[in-house]
Amino acid sequence: MSLADGPPASQSLAVSVDAGRHPTRVVLLLEAACGGAACAPSADDPASRLDLWSSPSGEFRVHYLQPPWELAEDGPAPLFRIRSNAENAGAVDGGPGKYELRVSAVSGAVPALMDAEVRAAAGGGRTIREGPRAVSTSEGVRGLELITFEPTIPIERYRRTALLPLPSGLTLRLAFEATPDLDTPEVDAMIAETEIGVRQ
Repeated sequence: MSLADGPPASQSLAVSVDAGRHPTRVVLLLEAACGGAACAPSADDPASRLDLWSSPSGEFRVHYLQPPWELAEDGPAPLFRIRSNAENAGAVDGGPGKYELRVSAVSGAVPALMDAEVRAAAGGGRTIREGPRAVSTSEGVRGLELITFEPTIPIERYRRTALLPLPSGLTLRLAFEATPDLDTPEVDAMIAETEIGVRQ
């Protein structure tokens, strides 16, 4: 398979894992991403392809699997993405990625922000597929998430937004957008493994 083919959904995993603290989780998540097969360059070091992005405040951090994910925009609201098949084939330059994740810290409490997400979905012509529903990280931080679908032309888009409270009183917003469905174990793992309250 070449990059032009694009990764299958089961390999589209960005994880928030501290390889030093959770080596077993890293192995399991990478195996899930590869459909049970080893996809890291070395079976001795399955975390060797995980890159780390830390928030400037040190309140949270994201580990992502590169490739297929890449850091497309750095800064206070970074964008991680997997390029679309059309981009990889050279048919288009830019446009929405096959998978995208925008990470940001926003003002407001989780319940009020989720109410705003629901209103925005309804007003924007999106269908709510799931939620709002409870979500939590593997370390016990609890929040809410919403999954919506937009049948736009020329491509349909799914959105999955998870909101988690930060120690500062802000809310961490994980905004996924993709052409494939986002209600998958891989995205479940990405959210669950997000680390909050990390200090550098």
